[in-house]
Amino acid sequence: MSKANGKSGEQPLFDFSRLSYGDSERLSIIETSLLRASRLQEKLVKLQEAQAAKEVELEDETLVGTKRDFAEKELAALEAESDELSDKLFKMMDRVSGVHSEVRKYFASVVTFLPDDWLVPSAPKKRRYDDPETFTHLRADKVRDLRQMIAAAQQPEAISKN
Repeated sequence: MSKANGKSGEQPLFDFSRLSYGDSERLSIIETSLLRASRLQEKLVKLQEAQAAKEVELEDETLVGTKRDFAEKELAALEAESDELSDKLFKMMDRVSGVHSEVRKYFASVVTFLPDDWLVPSAPKKRRYDDPETFTHLRADKVRDLRQMIAAAQQPEAISKN
């Protein structure tokens, strides 16, 4: 039994008959936005790590002359790039802020069942999967799994088995 499938081994179930082409198109845009934001965030972390390493290098008092000047210019460039990337990420996050409610609506349009262990313990025992609020109780570590399972279930070979 895999952790990804939860304790019970039960799997979520889907019904795509309520999903319109427009819904699918909107989700594609949302997924792309989330992927971009994730990539920007990863790049920002790497820049900040490089910036911290350069700051440590500059603390070395034996670094003098041209080498120190060069290291200071590198640090300034890293700081500028980091600031620019932070601004881009914050702007993107502003645009994506409504994404979570859109994702919950999407889940509500296709999910027909979730195992209990995919939800937080405080989730109501009675739930309606067509209600987007139900998905506020989805465990955070299951969101990506659920999105991937939905995408896999939409593939032509998966649909032809239904």
